[in-house]
Amino acid sequence: MSMREEFEAWAIESGETALSKAHMLKSEDGEYYNYAAKTYWKAWQASRAALAIDIGEGTPAGEFREGAKVISISEAIARIEAAGVQVKS
Repeated sequence: MSMREEFEAWAIESGETALSKAHMLKSEDGEYYNYAAKTYWKAWQASRAALAIDIGEGTPAGEFREGAKVISISEAIARIEAAGVQVKS
């Protein structure tokens, strides 16, 4: 789920806002027509931008525990950034 999809699901389903699916209509450039939706979206993006994860140096391949799920650092970074969280380099 993309950051925008996560936002829209929260905005519509959480009960925290008075927004409905109709409020989520966007122009061709991706901006919400509805002022409240646009404002919530900007706040959502800012809250995610404030988060940053330091993923460290990594672990040599031979040091993983048996049964551990292993992905590459680049894949981990891609997944974290897809969630809208900044990764410190």
